[in-house]
Amino acid sequence: MLVNKDILNCINTLVIRQYPGERHDGLEENDQWWVFNWRDYQASTRSDAAFLRALRPLNEIEESFELNEYVIQGLRRQYPRETAPDIKLINKKGFYFEGDFDKYGHHGSYYPDDSIVSFWVAGPGLARILPGRYLLDSPASTLDLVPMVTYILGIPLPKGLDGENPLLNIPTSHTSSLSAPAAR
Repeated sequence: MLVNKDILNCINTLVIRQYPGERHDGLEENDQWWVFNWRDYQASTRSDAAFLRALRPLNEIEESFELNEYVIQGLRRQYPRETAPDIKLINKKGFYFEGDFDKYGHHGSYYPDDSIVSFWVAGPGLARILPGRYLLDSPASTLDLVPMVTYILGIPLPKGLDGENPLLNIPTSHTSSLSAPAAR
């Protein structure tokens, strides 16, 4: 992969999946992903020892991404052991491995301005809950969908869920009763 000019043109970071106990050179293993410093590896002897030296802990990915915590949590949670790929290439901002370089954005990107996907909420009876029309022009994550929907429905947000509710400043008909489930 590292001699393919198209890959080298697009690649920002390469992460390699290793499971605890598979590495035996004294580095503490508390993660299933390693950042592979492919530039150092390319400039090395490309031996087995050089390969191991090029594997760095996942938290070192923060040097490559503004949304580093999003990248790290996404890698840790996205795949169970049975479906995780051995290698994951992460593209540079604005570059995509499928060969369509004219794309403006790509859903699920690790870059803050790289993905613009509109989200609309509409339906019968919604005006009773959210009177009026509202436009939110700030970005939201898919992690924010559950907090938004529970807010609109007037039910408590289950504990332990990720995401923020960008609708908090929009009054609903049941804003004062958000601590109890809405009557149906």
